Amino acid sequence: MSEHADCEKKIRELERKLDDARRENRQKLDDAKRKNKQLQKLAHRDELTKLLNRRGFGNGFERFLGEAFASGRSSERRSHASKTVVSLAIIDVDHFKKLNDVYGHDAGDEALKVLAKLLTKLVRHIDFVARWGGEEFVVGFVGANEEDAARIVEKIRAAVEKLKISYKREKLCFTISAGVATSNRARSFDELLRKADRALLKAKGGGRNRVVRYSQAEQVPSIPKTAVAK
Repeated sequence: MSEHADCEKKIRELERKLDDARRENRQKLDDAKRKNKQLQKLAHRDELTKLLNRRGFGNGFERFLGEAFASGRSSERRSHASKTVVSLAIIDVDHFKKLNDVYGHDAGDEALKVLAKLLTKLVRHIDFVARWGGEEFVVGFVGANEEDAARIVEKIRAAVEKLKISYKREKLCFTISAGVATSNRARSFDELLRKADRALLKAKGGGRNRVVRYSQAEQVPSIPKTAVAK
């Protein structure tokens, strides 16, 4: 074999090895991207209920809410206000500590999982549902005013009231209370959250197992948080 042909053979071999290395690196990069997406998804999901967690909710609903507030301030975009009005509901399981104390924490977890599935089923596909922490859930309603959002939450409350969850040899029953507020009564997400929380407090103080709108809560004297137990 001539020296020239031998050089060409070595070059082809090097090129083949280089192509193999490039393919391997691309595969590793694709695998890394896929794993990163999976980790990001896990980081935005509540492990128990598989709903969005606070971070996931913030990345979705809070961003949308920011656009809604911008629309309200922009004369060019006010014609789209009906599409960007949003409402927020905070939903809390009544007497959750008692449920845990009587039936055990596994029973409490089961109740939370059942409630999460019910929320996912009864809200619209455009809405945001998250476990906010403990026995509290939040729902962000897109394009729904306070009255419309409260109507949906009332359906959820009524459905929960009828639940009888089979757990071991027991039948678990519980109720929920909820507060609802709308973005046209708030200037930021934190303010909207505080208003929904105030309405929830009134629902708790009013006997639980009920839905209270912030516009209604304003008409009722404030109830000290220390006076309302979970």
